[in-house]
Amino acid sequence: MTKRNKLDNLQPLKPIRGVALADQPLCVKIDRDIDAIIRTMPERSTWLREAIETAAVEQGLVPLKDDTPESDRA
Repeated sequence: MTKRNKLDNLQPLKPIRGVALADQPLCVKIDRDIDAIIRTMPERSTWLREAIETAAVEQGLVPLKDDTPESDRA
């Protein structure tokens, strides 16, 4: 019998909101109390992506994404 690798069934992540995800995840250690709170959130990955994106825009690291459809622009 052939031994299967645990990673054999993994599939690449699909783009979220039409945006391709990075090839490698970001991993950081944070304060235990904050970690405990974030881990209880039902959509923590989405929340973390949005928090990082907001901080990057506020600090001028990336331009603000314009999510307004052209049809809604004046």
